[in-house]
Amino acid sequence: MTPAESPPPRLEFNIAHEPRGKVYARLLETLWDECPVFSLVYQEWAKRDEIPAFRLCLEPFLLHEGPASEWPGTTTGSSNLPTLATYRVTDETRSILLERKGLYQWKGAEAP
Repeated sequence: MTPAESPPPRLEFNIAHEPRGKVYARLLETLWDECPVFSLVYQEWAKRDEIPAFRLCLEPFLLHEGPASEWPGTTTGSSNLPTLATYRVTDETRSILLERKGLYQWKGAEAP
């Protein structure tokens, strides 16, 4: 690969406080401008009633899904691997993610 063909530099964000409301919406807007895909991790131990419907909403945008032992910022040594799903960035997927009011509402008991 020649320097002219080099991929663009990887963007990395360090987030000190949870983006909520308008800040969360702006973060998604910025990411949508810069990233062609996004990923979500579904933990097997965190089965909740709303997850199947949520995944069904995102299914038309699914590019790849499978067990994963690592993803950006995380490496797991668990024998029960979570599912890493990668989706295409679209206006529809942004709207689905904006149903939550903050970045960290996507983890723990409330969401994947």
